[in-house]
Amino acid sequence: MPQILLNGLLILLGCWPGVGHSATVVGLHTSLGRVVLKLTPKERGLLESGDQFVAHPKGSYGGFSGFMHRRRGRDQIVVEVPYPQKLPGMKEQFVLEPTYVNKRIDAGVGWRGDDGANRFGERFVGALEAGSGMTYRVAQFGPRLTYFWSQNVAMTGHYTRGTLASELAVGQASQGGLRLLGFVGDSFHTILGYGIRSQEVELRAIDPLLLQEHPEKNTLTEQYGEFGVGNLFSFATTRLGQVFVLGVDWFVVQSGVPGTADQYIPDELLEREFPMTSPYHIYSRVSGGFSF
Repeated sequence: MPQILLNGLLILLGCWPGVGHSATVVGLHTSLGRVVLKLTPKERGLLESGDQFVAHPKGSYGGFSGFMHRRRGRDQIVVEVPYPQKLPGMKEQFVLEPTYVNKRIDAGVGWRGDDGANRFGERFVGALEAGSGMTYRVAQFGPRLTYFWSQNVAMTGHYTRGTLASELAVGQASQGGLRLLGFVGDSFHTILGYGIRSQEVELRAIDPLLLQEHPEKNTLTEQYGEFGVGNLFSFATTRLGQVFVLGVDWFVVQSGVPGTADQYIPDELLEREFPMTSPYHIYSRVSGGFSF
């Protein structure tokens, strides 16, 4: 309903005498289904390549929809009008309404400028993260928040919690901290992080005799540093939110900071199953969320 009211208002403004219009038809390429539009100075930055839009008319012509093909000079754009829509006539005037629906994959991390804000003026990305251990069986889930300082630098805060499980033992694991993302190219980035992690493991209650021999729990809390590589892809859509962001951390190595471990590891059997004192652990992670 709000969209219908907005369309009606734009059409009404287009028919109102003395009201300026954002686009005028100055060229036609009939065989290609393309239209050349001249924009007013106020609307020059309204559309970018690939943006979808609806053109509302001034007169009796029924309008059209399409997407921007390319820019032509300072104040003209070439747009494509999909068949079987009728092309407008020369000198027709229109009000353009961007839709930003189903845009192609965003190869510029939200088209972020040097100041860190993307084309929608957003700097933050809120997401849910899932991680899996490669060196031993662990799966963790939780929230993450990313802030873009600039086009190539972002900071991420996160907290995840999950389970350690095998046929012999079961436990809990959690970690939280900060990561610095340095972008190289379109979406590829390096990861440099620091945080605190904790683990607690005990034997499964399967064999009473085994439990009597190993009644203790192994626990560990320590600070860690991490380094890795990943990608952050962005998709613009008004159906799900301003910008949907998909992140993949392909390969992350975590290592404990010497002298920070608070550990109690009395059981060698549990330590062999889940080696808490290992010098490093390897993870991969995926996240999905929206910018705001």
